[in-house]
Amino acid sequence: MIWQQSYFNYECDHSMCNAHHIRELTFLHEEYGQDWTKGMIDFLFEVKNEVYKAQGVSFDSTTVKQFEDRYKRIVGEGMKANPPPEVNEGEKKRGRKKKSKAINLL
Repeated sequence: MIWQQSYFNYECDHSMCNAHHIRELTFLHEEYGQDWTKGMIDFLFEVKNEVYKAQGVSFDSTTVKQFEDRYKRIVGEGMKANPPPEVNEGEKKRGRKKKSKAINLL
């Protein structure tokens, strides 16, 4: 279920909302044992709560930098747990190698 193709067929720019992200992260955690996803789920909820508490007031640059650094650290953990597929020089297959569901989400 990871990436619903129909979601991207609308005639406007779209990005995944955090409800979709959390659903996909939960799936990866439960079905594939991806431990880094728990950290991302917690992070997304914490940021949502901070935005709610701020009530429309912009965050200062230090807070934004802290959010960005934490996000990058969690994505880095995910990338470390899911290295890209190796490319074999002698392989004659056309096209790109299939990536895991976790890599596609990352």
